[in-house]
Amino acid sequence: MPTHNRPQVILAALVLTAFLPMLAFGQSTLPIETRELKMQGSTSGTISLTVPATVTTPYTLTLPSAVPGNGALIYSNTTTGGLAWSNTPSAAGWTLRWTGTALEWVDPAGSSNPNWAIGGNTLTATGTIGATSNHGLSIVTNNLERMSITNAGVIGINDGTNAGATTNIGKAGNTVNILGTTNLTGVANINASGTDATNIGTGATAGTVAIGRTGGSISTTGTVTQTGTLNLAGATSPLQMQGSAGTTGDVLVSQGTGATPAWQSINSAIGIRTAGQSTVTAATSATVTGLTTLSATDAIILTLEGSTSVTATITSRTAGTGFTVTFSGQYTGTVNYLVIKAQ
Repeated sequence: MPTHNRPQVILAALVLTAFLPMLAFGQSTLPIETRELKMQGSTSGTISLTVPATVTTPYTLTLPSAVPGNGALIYSNTTTGGLAWSNTPSAAGWTLRWTGTALEWVDPAGSSNPNWAIGGNTLTATGTIGATSNHGLSIVTNNLERMSITNAGVIGINDGTNAGATTNIGKAGNTVNILGTTNLTGVANINASGTDATNIGTGATAGTVAIGRTGGSISTTGTVTQTGTLNLAGATSPLQMQGSAGTTGDVLVSQGTGATPAWQSINSAIGIRTAGQSTVTAATSATVTGLTTLSATDAIILTLEGSTSVTATITSRTAGTGFTVTFSGQYTGTVNYLVIKAQ
């Protein structure tokens, strides 16, 4: 074999054929024919391709007739019965996959790739991510779990030992819909720093909105506006002002702009300072004393209950003490009086 300054390659047909020994009934074994391809350089040894002795079935590998593209791989294609080239990748970063019948290059983010790519995927239909087995799914950052979905479908966000300081759901200007029962444990701040309205149960067909618990309390700051019926249900649900429910018969009386209403007795609320009776026997005048709240401008209303029909006139009053009433004639009976605070 001639030699040169550069390696020579002995070209031979790449046909490796092994014939399975055949036993003729009562005859001797046929010889096995082998073919070998050897490549040899001027300073190196030889590289040989031979059929292993373990091969019991004859086969032929034929190079594909097409010229391969840059980056194409050769593989055994049992469908065609020979060797075949994979398709050439269209861009850097593509991955190789087996379709079941051939090798092909695919875009990691393309719609035909069944795997999820870090940079995102181009989908032509709804995609699925998660576990098809009976296992949970965790989403981590900085090697710590931030969100989890258990195999039973329970979703945890910033829970457990790796919980974050803040959990934001939704973005400004968007809508977050929460359907079904929502359980909030711990402090729940709703619109704590925003200026938008907070609506709870404002729909025309909204059901009962329950706030608070048995023995609990609700604290609000600012104006509370109630539209519709305000129903304090139960015998132990008093309406309180500054922690007081007043006494029996009290009413709430406005204390003016910017002031909290206060409980007052009904008499005090409508301006009745006092009321009472004084008995008179055969007299033309009577003095009522002990009226410590009487002022110089209060109104005094008198009615007489007696056997003699006379008229009564208040002839004098002393603030903080009482008043004197004079009759048009001798009177025996009862003088009823009502003192009303001047407004």
